[in-house]
Amino acid sequence: HEAIVVQRWVSDAGILPLARDLSSIFNSAPGMFARTSHGSDARSNNFIVDGVKMQDPVTGDPYQTVPWNAIDEVEIETSNQKAEYGAVKGALVNVITKAGGNAFSGGVNVYFRDKSLQSTNTQGTPLEGQFVGFRRQFVPGFSLGGPIVKDKLWFFTSLDVDLSSSYIQGFPAPATYGGPQPESAPTAQNTYAPFAKMTWQLGQKDKIVASAYYRLYNWDHRNASRWTVLDANSKEDSAVTIANVQWTKTISNSFFTNVKAAWYSLHQYILARNDLAPLVDEATDNINRGGAGSDWWYTRRRLQLAGDATRFVDNWIGSHEFKLGFVSLFAVDPPATPDDQAPPVA
Repeated sequence: HEAIVVQRWVSDAGILPLARDLSSIFNSAPGMFARTSHGSDARSNNFIVDGVKMQDPVTGDPYQTVPWNAIDEVEIETSNQKAEYGAVKGALVNVITKAGGNAFSGGVNVYFRDKSLQSTNTQGTPLEGQFVGFRRQFVPGFSLGGPIVKDKLWFFTSLDVDLSSSYIQGFPAPATYGGPQPESAPTAQNTYAPFAKMTWQLGQKDKIVASAYYRLYNWDHRNASRWTVLDANSKEDSAVTIANVQWTKTISNSFFTNVKAAWYSLHQYILARNDLAPLVDEATDNINRGGAGSDWWYTRRRLQLAGDATRFVDNWIGSHEFKLGFVSLFAVDPPATPDDQAPPVA
């Protein structure tokens, strides 16, 4: 079973109306559901971006979703993967990012929606005056690629921004037991994701490709619900940086090699909005009128080195393709203690 989804199909209006996220692409492939392939578990997939494995060895999740405006093609193989990809029990998701060429090209996108543009059906119900779902979403972005030196050096860059706010039913909860229901408070989730790529043709037999992308994510009321007052939750600050470098050496018309290196860095800080411990009155309404209770922070660093060689052989009991390669992953996580890795001040 193999399914290939190309980005130009996804972006064309009326063909595949998917969310602007990599997961919406591979989950649309036949046999895929919620990151599972034909019943395999979600940790059994293999995520590759520009030939470099981008998968957390603990959770099985991709290190980071690729910015939408940077995606050129996504290939999803749901079974029968080639030996070069190792032990893959689930799906292979192979992402190829865009690159510049000898002609300048690019685009600008702006998407906007607001709750004032849709009707409400809560009039005359106990939920009248309350809001559920999105409040506002603003999604601007752009892409641009072209030559720095024609036939020699090219660039590509893009930016994806998603500024969203929404309402959670019943949030915030009344400040006191039996008190009036406060006005609905929106929660905001904002994402900024720039991407850059350089392609350098050193000569007829040597090419270097370097790319990097960054994703900053902020959420002002993480874990907010109808069971929490306004500040009985947390703020999240997360950021991911990924950089790839690949050198391709063509030895002959039938033999070439690749050497690859990748760096991944993550921090995730979940910071309580106040200094209070959780205070839940289980005898009345089970609402938390205290705080989140504590902060949580997490960091992860990964260095990956890989290489492969490919040889094509014809007229030797048929035609054949021989491949040999290696992948090494190094964890360079800093200490995760309050003294050695303190989170930023809220």
